[in-house]
Amino acid sequence: MSIKSVAVFGAVLGLTLCAAWGQDGKIETDRYRESLAPQGNVSDWAGVFTLEQKAALEERIVGLRQTNGAQLAVVALPSLHGGEIDDFATKLFEQWGIGEKGKDNGVLLLAAIEDRKMRIEVGYGLEGVLNDAKSGRIQDEYILPRFKEGDYAQGLIDGADVLLQVMGGEDLPEAAPAGKGNTLGGVLFLVIFAVFFVAIVRAAIRGNKGGGGTTGGSGGRLSSGWSQGGSSGGGGFGGFGGGRSGGGGASRGW
Repeated sequence: MSIKSVAVFGAVLGLTLCAAWGQDGKIETDRYRESLAPQGNVSDWAGVFTLEQKAALEERIVGLRQTNGAQLAVVALPSLHGGEIDDFATKLFEQWGIGEKGKDNGVLLLAAIEDRKMRIEVGYGLEGVLNDAKSGRIQDEYILPRFKEGDYAQGLIDGADVLLQVMGGEDLPEAAPAGKGNTLGGVLFLVIFAVFFVAIVRAAIRGNKGGGGTTGGSGGRLSSGWSQGGSSGGGGFGGFGGGRSGGGGASRGW
C-alpha cells in the first residue's frame, strides 16, 4: 500500500471515528442519555401514554413513596441511539439517583420501543425482594404479552403495578392461567388503585384537621415525587440526592 493510500485511509478512518464519537469524545448514546431529565416518576419520550394513563400511574408511584420511601421510575424512549440496554439503564439510574441515598431503594423500568428492548434495573437496597429472577418474570408474564400486541402503555402499566406491589413488601403473584391474564391485571390494578386512593384521602383529611394552608401542603407532597429532580442539578431524581443501582435486574427483547 502506497503512502498516499495510507494517508487517505487514515483520513477516512479519522472522519468516521469523529462522526461516531463526536467532538466531545462521547458516543451518541451517552450524549442522548445525559440530555435526559426526568419528566416525573413517569418519563414518556416515546409518546406511548395518554395524559390520563400517565397521571394515574404517577399517583400510584407517589403513593408508594409516601408509604415506605421506595421509588419507581418508568421511562419510555424511542431508542437508545446505538447503546446497549443494560449499560444505558445502569448509567441512567446513577445519573438520576433513583431512590433514597443510603437506602438505594429505587427501581427503573426502561423500554426502548424502536429497539424492542427493555430492562428492570434494581437498586442495592431492593435486591433482596426484587431479584433477577423476579425481574425477569415480571417482564415475561406482565409486560411482554402486551408489548407483543403493540400495547406498550398497558404493558408498562401492568409491569409497574406489579413492581409497586413487590416494592411495597407483597409477594410476586403467581402466573395467571392461560386466558386469564387480562382479568388478573384488571383486578390487581383496581386493588392497588383503591389502596393508594384511600391512603391519599386519609392523608388529606389529617391535613385538613391541622389548620390553614393544608391544601397547598398536600399538593406539595404529591408533586415532590419529582419536582426537584434532574434539572435541579445535583438533587438527584425526586430530590433524594442519589440512590445507587446494584447492577441487578433483567433485560428482555420482543
